[in-house]
Amino acid sequence: MEWQAGEANDQEIELNLELLAQAEEQAHVRRAIMEQIAAPAAYALVEVNNGSAAVGSAVVEAGWVGLFNIGVAPQARRQGAAQAAMRALLAWAAAEGATRAYLQVMLNNGPALALYTRLGFVTQYHYHYREQPR
Repeated sequence: MEWQAGEANDQEIELNLELLAQAEEQAHVRRAIMEQIAAPAAYALVEVNNGSAAVGSAVVEAGWVGLFNIGVAPQARRQGAAQAAMRALLAWAAAEGATRAYLQVMLNNGPALALYTRLGFVTQYHYHYREQPR
């Protein structure tokens, strides 16, 4: 299992959209968001057997690292790819001075919740999204 971290590129954005089951037309939104991040950021890509297995991103600010957009390819689930991405991003963040971490996860994502619990994360609060009717 190999991972790399660096600036987001088109491959990372496309893979992230695919693994998070988001529409291709959201790519420009994702890139615009990434380009606006002023704090140190890293983007991880985990490969298994020369294939993309997981992606994730992290932003460090004021001693905190936020972990975002962790996604795993269906064929790589339950094999440690997400954990590898998160551990790599957390190591990068520690080198950047982060001593605390946070993330957000949907409550219906049982496998992610189990992983985050194993990594020591605990629930601090709940939130929900609201959408304006069309």
